Amino acid sequence: MADVNNNAGVVIGGGFDAATARELCGGAVISISANGTELVKSQAVAGGVDPRANIVEVVNDLSARGHTLKAGELVITGAVAVTTECKEGDHVVVSYEGLGEVSCTLGGMALSASL
Repeated sequence: MADVNNNAGVVIGGGFDAATARELCGGAVISISANGTELVKSQAVAGGVDPRANIVEVVNDLSARGHTLKAGELVITGAVAVTTECKEGDHVVVSYEGLGEVSCTLGGMALSASL
């Protein structure tokens, strides 16, 4: 799973099955904390659009430009977490209900992450 949370990078975790993806897109609870303080807890959102549906737009756009997707290529179709403002030096933990959590420390151009 990838979730950019509107920053300059993306933390990529292990894969999961289609049923789990549907559950997440269907509104699983996501909690975002910085430095031990919960900033937001909400259902997964993607601008009201199922992020899986965005792949159709990506494929159509690539096709119109004469490109195709190859097996194994990573496609990031959008974030499901609410946009949350964090600052350099913050230790951020994002918990995805039923999936686990990802944490990282924000620092300039360098990103230190653990899954």
